[in-house]
Amino acid sequence: MKPLSNELIDLNEQTFVAENKDRVDWETFLQQTLSADFRIRRANGYVVQNKWEMIEQIRRDDRKRHPPIGPGGGEEDGYGVVASIITLENDPSNKRYHNIKVFTRQPPSEEWQCVYWRVTELP
Repeated sequence: MKPLSNELIDLNEQTFVAENKDRVDWETFLQQTLSADFRIRRANGYVVQNKWEMIEQIRRDDRKRHPPIGPGGGEEDGYGVVASIITLENDPSNKRYHNIKVFTRQPPSEEWQCVYWRVTELP
């Protein structure tokens, strides 16, 4: 597997910026960056959301995330995997969340789109 590109490292970070609604175009950005068949598995393990359900939840969510810690992963044959750790601002419990995202290059634009995002609470 090839090393993770700066393009994917930045895209990973921008998804969290959008999730924080710190971009004026956060919703448009997520509509473009999340694939039509996108799924996210939330940290509780029971909630799996599609693209539209995730955007709706973000609309109602006021939590803020710190920038991702230690992004790592790799790329191969049009797929990219990015893993990072996220913490929440003003979280007295100091919980840490492992996030793993799978991206694919979408023809004809060849832009990266996220197809899967899994969040796991770390012990």
